[in-house]
Amino acid sequence: MPEAAERTEAWRQAKRDAGYRPVTLWLPRDVILELHTVADARRQDLSTCVTEAVRALAVSQGVRKPLKLDAHQYQLLKAELAADLGLRVGGEGALARPPVPAAVGPAAPSRRPRTGGKPSVAPAVLARIREERERYPNMAWKDFCQHLYETGVYRTKRRGTGEEVPVDYTVLYKWLRQAQTRTTPAGAATP
Repeated sequence: MPEAAERTEAWRQAKRDAGYRPVTLWLPRDVILELHTVADARRQDLSTCVTEAVRALAVSQGVRKPLKLDAHQYQLLKAELAADLGLRVGGEGALARPPVPAAVGPAAPSRRPRTGGKPSVAPAVLARIREERERYPNMAWKDFCQHLYETGVYRTKRRGTGEEVPVDYTVLYKWLRQAQTRTTPAGAATP
């Protein structure tokens, strides 16, 4: 195998090991040009640019919770938005980028990672939920939670009243993702 092909295969394997999967997208030429322009302006590769765009769309659609920014990140974002707005309103030379503040004060203390505690759901119940998800992989998450409630596979109790209700789909999704990462051995391919 030629050296270039070996390097390419090694790069692909490293991406697979890092959790990436190849995707072929058919996009109009103008969108491809715009994607390259945005990625170049942000000094990112295309996959990072697309990933951030999809996550931003998910936040705007309410599918994903927005990230919480500390004070320094918030100031950086404000400065970037002000510069972008100035360029859009006044043209190229109308407003130079404002200087980025060197420090905004003490950085917010980082949260300690959770190290254990009470499991979110019993392993046997989680296994049953995973089996149901394998049976209905294309069912919308909210519908899947309702399905689990109606079939009696899993129900949760509302705080305060104790009334049985379907589990929140974001919680269920998080449980299944955590279970997948716990059960997948290091280096093994994940679907």
